[in-house]
Amino acid sequence: MADLLGGMVSELRGSYPDVPFAPGVDAEGIRQDDPNPMFVTLPLVKVGGVSRNGLRWHRAAAERIVAQINDRKPEGYLGHVPPEKRATQFEFGKLRWVGAKLNEDDGTVWAKAYVPRYAEDARDYFRLAKRTGAFVGTSVYGLKGEQGLEDMTLESVDLGHPDRVANPSAVAVPLVTSEMTEAKAEDKQEENPVDEQNKAVVGELIAARDEALNQVTELQGQINASQAQIAELKAATETLQKISELVGGDALETVQRWMAERAAAEQAAREAAVQAVVTELVVLEPLRPLIQAQLGDVADAEAARARVTELLEREDVLVIAEALKARQMGPRAVIAASEKVKVTDVLKNINDPNFAAEARKMFGF
Repeated sequence: MADLLGGMVSELRGSYPDVPFAPGVDAEGIRQDDPNPMFVTLPLVKVGGVSRNGLRWHRAAAERIVAQINDRKPEGYLGHVPPEKRATQFEFGKLRWVGAKLNEDDGTVWAKAYVPRYAEDARDYFRLAKRTGAFVGTSVYGLKGEQGLEDMTLESVDLGHPDRVANPSAVAVPLVTSEMTEAKAEDKQEENPVDEQNKAVVGELIAARDEALNQVTELQGQINASQAQIAELKAATETLQKISELVGGDALETVQRWMAERAAAEQAAREAAVQAVVTELVVLEPLRPLIQAQLGDVADAEAARARVTELLEREDVLVIAEALKARQMGPRAVIAASEKVKVTDVLKNINDPNFAAEARKMFGF
């Protein structure tokens, strides 16, 4: 189905561009058939512009519009043909577009149209718009392609109400010319009757409107993102509700309790495994509390095994172990006077390796 592809309602600043006739247009023949021909020059679309239906005009699409106008010379109507009548309705166009060009300075596509003699109402419309400085809107109509506007097919470039065309990025008072061969350039390029003050006001209003449209687009994007988040939260809430029904209580509290119980069980299992390692490696039972206290924070049984092995190889621990072992065995039946040394004297500097070695020698271990 054909779509409204874009339009233009733009303020004219500076002079109108000179749009040449497209190849194949017999301008001299038109002048011979119509002694007083009327041509109008108007903007159609602008590179970078976004139409009200969300279509963005890239340079490739703008260049395609120019090429199709220059190749096909389409007609223009008052408004678009209704979709339900496209298959059967045919009317004479009010315009015949005879040339187009892309203005490199601002990226605007300008086009020139011939207003036939039979379309006297259209001629009166343009004359009045020109005399009163009123704005005229154009609207591009055609079929979007697989790539959107870049490979669209142009059907017509119609006239539309300035406030309702698809791409209101500018407002234009039409340039009406007769294109007579003897006419001078300054005669063709009549001054815009809208005074400079009104131009400034119109420009400010248009800028404010475009800014508002951009803000609306941004807000719509934020609304869409918020709606997606709400949908995700709703799904999560429904899942929690189902879990609550299954466990017979608050799902979040139940999950938290399960996690706490699991953590406690894992901790108890880890401590039991560490204790088993201590029991296995430390044969001397009175020494186990000391080794347990010196373990520190170990991650698992393997780490505990390495730490216990390290502790059992320390000189101070060996001295303590041998002292505890001697205590378990009881005093000797006969003790030489030279051996009557208090254990407390031996342990007074237990962390000194040299002293530990001397103590081992003294006790005869």
